[in-house]
Amino acid sequence: MASGPFAGLLARRFGDVPFADRVRDHGHAPSVELLLARRATGASPALAPSAKAPVEPLTAREHEILTLLATGLSNGEIAQRLIISPRTVETHVARVTGKLGVNSRARAVARAIALGIIAVQ
Repeated sequence: MASGPFAGLLARRFGDVPFADRVRDHGHAPSVELLLARRATGASPALAPSAKAPVEPLTAREHEILTLLATGLSNGEIAQRLIISPRTVETHVARVTGKLGVNSRARAVARAIALGIIAVQ
């Protein structure tokens, strides 16, 4: 069981998910987005794999941004990795969330996993 200031929150949020499943191969805790996506895809009928695909397909860059969002990187970290400005990343994130019909980064990742656009790591 996790300990620390957020142990109670984690227990309430992910009580049925063993702590070992919340840790990646290299020992770091996965992103909140990825944890929420895993939980949402298993529990939410609105995000079931049969959910409607986005009307407009994602561009290669939007797919790349979405994949990096799933790893828990911030806009600044994504910008550094792709050698683009943080504002450009914000624009791509806004387009991704719009195309997927969601209003947050976490929901975009969850929906993308549910649609099979990106794979759960």
